[in-house]
This record gives sequence, C-alpha cells and structure tokens, in this order.
Amino acid sequence: MDEFRQIEPRRLITQFKGKFILIVHGDEDELIPLDQAHELFKLAPAGMAELSIIPGGVHRLRLDPRCMDILKNWFLKTLGWSA
Repeated sequence: MDEFRQIEPRRLITQFKGKFILIVHGDEDELIPLDQAHELFKLAPAGMAELSIIPGGVHRLRLDPRCMDILKNWFLKTLGWSA
C-alpha cells in the first residue's frame, strides 16, 4: 500500500518521456473526481495527451465495454493500424 501511495500522477505526467498519453475517466467515478482527469490533461506535455470522458462511467472502467472500445480505437489510431 505504501508503494501505491507514492504514485503521484500529477508529478509523473509532467516527466513522461513517451509520445502519447490517453486519459480515460468516467464522469460518475465515485472514487476519483473528474476534475483530476482534466488536471492531468492540462499538465501533460503539449500535444501529447488525449482525454476521453465516458458519460455515466464509474470507477471500474475496465468493466465498461465503452472504455474497451476507446482503448482499442486509440491503440489502432496511435499505431497507424486500421480496424
């Protein structure tokens, strides 16, 4: 649990060395406020991040088929592949 507490997304996103970032958040997340997704998007290196908000999405987005579609399409687009 201590290692989990050390993860600070606001600090880490400013140091990101990759090329692409996808932030997906549900607007009805009961644990993480939607404002935090918007804050991460603003802190990301310019032109690198994409933000996708899922209407009615709750914290466990991995169980939401809309999230899986967003991830699949983002990966395909980012890798330059077609569906």
